[in-house]
Amino acid sequence: MYYYNVLINLFESLAVAGLENSDFSTLAQRTEKTPQEVVLDARIRLETLLRLYYLRHSFEALDAHLIHFFALLGFMSLNDIKTDVDSPIINDQRSLLILCLKGLRDQGQCFYFGQSLFCLMRDGMRPEDDDLLKRYVDVAEIEKNQLRGFQQVRSQYAINVVGIDDNPENQRVSDLVKEYLDLTLDSVSESSLNPEN
Repeated sequence: MYYYNVLINLFESLAVAGLENSDFSTLAQRTEKTPQEVVLDARIRLETLLRLYYLRHSFEALDAHLIHFFALLGFMSLNDIKTDVDSPIINDQRSLLILCLKGLRDQGQCFYFGQSLFCLMRDGMRPEDDDLLKRYVDVAEIEKNQLRGFQQVRSQYAINVVGIDDNPENQRVSDLVKEYLDLTLDSVSESSLNPEN
């Protein structure tokens, strides 16, 4: 799994830049693939391994190493869904997003970091995807304990950082949790001030 993660990190920025094999003669000779094909192949294989892990072991037992892969693939799928709504593989991306969120929720039963990532990822979803999530994942327990879990998280882990050239400083979990809590507390205070809503 880590091998495919490294491939994605190394080649994502090259794939986004649209570089072709002519720019990487050594890569072209060894792999006969463009950077886009390397990233796509690594994503497919990593997703396959994650699905096989789920079928064989489920996500209910604590395995902290999986959190990184849930975050990586989940945020990649979330970004793909947001940017290309009319894609022919949108249902595949939604399926992967739901699987990653299920994994984060299951791992979140063991420690708050998984719960926090679940809430951050869920917050970026479209309403129709959130309705789909509720069909497969019980979110009531996390919603009930959401603020308590967020208050416990102190992490410099960077989420939604795919390529090696992405800036992790504005994607630190502690900073995102603080922003999320501020928004949540602001909405709670506004609703208490306006009881007619």
